[in-house]
Amino acid sequence: MPSDDVPKIIIPYLDKLVHTFLFIGFSFLWLASLPRFNHWHLLFYWLISIGFGWLIEIGQGQLKYLGRSFDLVDILADAIGAILGIVIFYIGYIFTLRNTNHTDL
Repeated sequence: MPSDDVPKIIIPYLDKLVHTFLFIGFSFLWLASLPRFNHWHLLFYWLISIGFGWLIEIGQGQLKYLGRSFDLVDILADAIGAILGIVIFYIGYIFTLRNTNHTDL
């Protein structure tokens, strides 16, 4: 079937959902890779994730000839995704500590 015959599906804000889910994985995996965890890591890696998202957007703003553009809402989606990834990590961390009889929450 030629690609012109395939109906186009438009999902509103799909780009923002992609940003959010990528940064959920990004922040979660980054925290999960640490050999030791400190509660300050939560804030630090959230700020690093926002900075990384901001740098990506600045880079895209420089690529206008490729159809890319700077979008503040993408940075917001990145920040929301990062905080969700951190929350998911922390819930897993607490759950793991409680199930392994550790008391250093």
